[in-house]
Amino acid sequence: MLLDLILPDGRGEDVLAELMRSRPASRVLVLSSMTQLATRVGVLEGGAVDFLAKPFANAELLARVNARIRTTAASVNVPRYLHRAGIEIDVQQRELVVDGRHIPLTQREFVLLAYLLQRAPEPCTRTELLERVWGTRFDAGTNLVDVCVRRLRSKLSNDKIETVRNVGYRIAS
Repeated sequence: MLLDLILPDGRGEDVLAELMRSRPASRVLVLSSMTQLATRVGVLEGGAVDFLAKPFANAELLARVNARIRTTAASVNVPRYLHRAGIEIDVQQRELVVDGRHIPLTQREFVLLAYLLQRAPEPCTRTELLERVWGTRFDAGTNLVDVCVRRLRSKLSNDKIETVRNVGYRIAS
């Protein structure tokens, strides 16, 4: 889905939030002339898979849409349940159980956790996580990944996700 943030009868951010609540598996590419860092980070944290600033070339838009289609096709081989370090997620139902407790997650937190579980015990770099979880290649110097990991740690317990110095993150073994 393509979504502009400036709409004649409302805010695109509100449309995105409602869409993520009602259809969390939706893949939304945001197009906007509002290019401030806070706006870009906000929509990506809110569930968008990518952000494209206006004006843009149609060839770039088409390339980004095709990349999202490839990413979706590649994720078909993910097993329904992922387990490790006391964490269990049901990928189809989007449910997380940690040490017997059901824990609610945002869509982005869920996708990040599922990716870390799929890659366990290997560590994932911040750049890899930006590309695979957020579907973007914007400035790797951002703390977007760190913020999402911090939120996940607070929900899971700090010992479930390890920091691998000078590399990134991994699920504890």
